[in-house]
Amino acid sequence: MHGVFAVLVVRVIPVAPFTVVNMVAGASHISFRDYMLGTLLGMTPVILAVTLFADRIAAVLRDPSPSTLAMLAAAIASIELGA
Repeated sequence: MHGVFAVLVVRVIPVAPFTVVNMVAGASHISFRDYMLGTLLGMTPVILAVTLFADRIAAVLRDPSPSTLAMLAAAIASIELGA
């Protein structure tokens, strides 16, 4: 379980490029299952935020109403607060 937490933290807080993190994880005693689970849990919030942002941009391009602009602003704020 320590391996999952270690990989999760490294994915959430980008301390090194992916290549370096991957090599260190491969050279350490972190199991493949823990590595994959930590990567999944660590990358999911970013993937969801980017997907929401892209969806809101498409919605604004289709219908630039005040409500869709407000939702885009909320998506941008959520990404900024998370970063």
